[in-house]
Amino acid sequence: MIIVSDKARDSVDCLSWLDKQPARSVVFLCFGSRGTFTVLQLKEIAESLERSGQRFLWVIKTPAHDEGTNQIIDDTGEFELSSVLPSGFMERTKERGLVVSAGSGGCRGANDWMATARGWNSVLEAVVVGVPMIGWPLHAEQHVNRNLMVEEMKVAVGVEQREGNGFVTGEEVERKVRELMESERGRVIRETSLKIRDMVVAALGEFGSSTKALADWVQTWNTITN
Repeated sequence: MIIVSDKARDSVDCLSWLDKQPARSVVFLCFGSRGTFTVLQLKEIAESLERSGQRFLWVIKTPAHDEGTNQIIDDTGEFELSSVLPSGFMERTKERGLVVSAGSGGCRGANDWMATARGWNSVLEAVVVGVPMIGWPLHAEQHVNRNLMVEEMKVAVGVEQREGNGFVTGEEVERKVRELMESERGRVIRETSLKIRDMVVAALGEFGSSTKALADWVQTWNTITN
């Protein structure tokens, strides 16, 4: 595993590392600007990534101390990544993993799928570039977003979370990783994600529906204000 902790270099180093990976081969794990986990949950995720054998880019925020909290209360404290990951994990995965302890660049060509808390910004980023998702909602509207992506748009799978604290076992994380990367259902989801990406690109084109809707709104607004 490669570790990056200098925030000024995070984005550049992440994108440089991604560019060296085969196309659509990397698992990207990021849970928003405020999402975080306990050390126990982080270790479950690490063990699942190691067992899966997949390439990964993982953004880790300041760990939560209360197992009932999945939001960062104070992100000013520093922590050593080695203190929140299983012993030997970094050495064993150094050939295929990159872990950063701050925000990083978003979706890119090497990303095959994205594990996300399902904040709307993350959802839009993934849809626009055709990256399928594993939905892991933590708070706010993210549960609704997960249902939309899994049940309606068919571009994601959702993890099974423990009632009460939302804990997800390493076995469940590994199962979802393999489902998207190796199974027939995963292939269908990836194809659907690419089709929707093409629809988004068309909608944003010069004569696309989104472009037209925005132009109509501007015209209506000008009519009202003038």
